[in-house]
Amino acid sequence: MKHYSLLSFLLLLIFITFNCTAQCPSGSVTINSQEEIDQFIINYPNCTQLNGSLAINGSYVTNLGNLSNLESISGSLTILYCSELIDLNGLDNLSTIGGDLTIDINNKLTDLDELSNLTTIGGDVHILSNDALGSLDGLSNLTAINGNLKINSNENLNNLNGLNNISSIANQVQISYNSNLTSLDGLSNLTSLGGRVEITSNYLLDNLDALSNLTVITGELRISGNDNLNNLNGLHNISSIANTLEILGNDNLTNLNGLEGLVTIGGGLDIRYNNFLTTLDGLSNLVSVGSFILLQENTVLTDIEDLSNIINLGWFLDVSNNASLPTCCAAKGLAELANTLGNTVTIQNNAKGCNSIQEIESDPNCNPTSTTLLESLNDITVSPNPLTHWLFLNTHLAIETVEIFDLQGRLLASQKNTNQITVSDLPMGVYLIKVGVKGQSRSLKFVKE
Repeated sequence: MKHYSLLSFLLLLIFITFNCTAQCPSGSVTINSQEEIDQFIINYPNCTQLNGSLAINGSYVTNLGNLSNLESISGSLTILYCSELIDLNGLDNLSTIGGDLTIDINNKLTDLDELSNLTTIGGDVHILSNDALGSLDGLSNLTAINGNLKINSNENLNNLNGLNNISSIANQVQISYNSNLTSLDGLSNLTSLGGRVEITSNYLLDNLDALSNLTVITGELRISGNDNLNNLNGLHNISSIANTLEILGNDNLTNLNGLEGLVTIGGGLDIRYNNFLTTLDGLSNLVSVGSFILLQENTVLTDIEDLSNIINLGWFLDVSNNASLPTCCAAKGLAELANTLGNTVTIQNNAKGCNSIQEIESDPNCNPTSTTLLESLNDITVSPNPLTHWLFLNTHLAIETVEIFDLQGRLLASQKNTNQITVSDLPMGVYLIKVGVKGQSRSLKFVKE
């Protein structure tokens, strides 16, 4: 009898264990119909923690009510092509997604309110092509995104207010083709970004003020095709961009005010197809561009002198097809920097006076000093190079100022009225030395060993 009792107990224990482990399906789940959603709560009435991903696809899904017990998904949540889905009722208790959140091409979805208990997303957030979506308020309890943020092609979305509490995004941000988006309000608490920022083709967007807490862009910054954008003031605290700065085809932008804090660009500077851009005001503090400078097809651009403080240009220079640009003295200095490294310089098809180095040199506004002085500046050399302790400047000129910069444009040392300077304290690497004589300057590179 005792054996039967023990056997019954063991069978009961196995049943309880099996029943507990079967509370949720094993692995990832794909749902393609309303019938499958309705069956989910029947098959798994106690399922709160799904150990895998959940994909909900197709026009046969009309409501998610029978998923209401779910509290966490260890993988990703994807809601895709649910053309009859109006809301996310049924996901009210969901607090954690271990992977990505993708809500894509759900034409009747109007809001994300039922995600208001969601506090953690382990990967990307993709909100794409939801034509009726007017609000992101359901994401208001998120404080960080641990992957990419992409909000693209949501025709009815006019603000990003549901993202108010997000302070960091681990990777890139892409806000593109949201045709009724008027501001980036909702990103005003964002202080940390891990990658590229792309603000593209949001036709009613008129400002970037919500980005004012950013100080560094660790990837590329692309601002393109925002027809109503009239200023860059929201970028005033950014001091460095690790990769390329692209300002392309923003037809209402007349200047670059707002970039006054920018000192270094690790990649290229690409300014093209901005039909009302008249000056580069805002770039006067830029001293280093690690790759190229490309200024093309800005039809009313008349002034590029804000680039005259650049002392490092790592690759090529192209100033072309700017039909109204008659004076480009700054291009002469930039060309000298590019030529020092043997890189290509293209200056052509601008207004008369800015079609070649020869035209620029013949402009008296670009040569306020004597030809002899300019030739002597160009003849200055550094010796030895490479070097270890002392740097000597070989010239007969009376040098007034000597400044040493790193390739990020940071001033490391300076002296007056000397043609030699010690570099013993500098780490090994490549540096720039800027020599000043009678209001003119020449920059050269040297290597510290």
